[in-house]
Formats: sequence, C-alpha cells, structure tokens
Amino acid sequence: MLERSTVALFRDCLRLASHIGGDSPKGIALKQLVKDGFHKHKGETDPAKIEQLREDATRALSNYLVMKSLNRATDSDRGL
Repeated sequence: MLERSTVALFRDCLRLASHIGGDSPKGIALKQLVKDGFHKHKGETDPAKIEQLREDATRALSNYLVMKSLNRATDSDRGL
C-alpha cells in the first residue's frame, strides 16, 4: 500500500512539473528535480521517514496549487 501511494505521488509530481513547464527548459529542470528527489530516497526503509518524505512532497504540491489559485484571484481582481 505504501509503495503504491509513493508511486502515485511521484507520478503526480511529474505531471505537475510537466503542467508547469511543459517541454521548456523550466519544465525539464522541474521534472529532473522531482526525479532526483525521489531517486535520492529510493532505498529508504524507515516507515516514519518515508511518511515524512511523502508529506513533504504532498505539501509542495499543495503549496503550488494554493499559490496558483492566489495568483488567479489577484489577476482577476486586477482585471487581467
């Protein structure tokens, strides 16, 4: 179960990086950052550490979505 959730989170992070930057240099760099982050901890076996890493990745996704929503709200307030 934990493995499946981690894989799903990895895919979500890659999709988000692709959504943000597409095939631009920014998107490629973001996707590589996601891959490097997950690869760095692929041998982790401590359940508490794995859960902390998953929470960190989830928080990063949530923070991005909140910032994007705030930017949209600010843009609509300015009439953009």
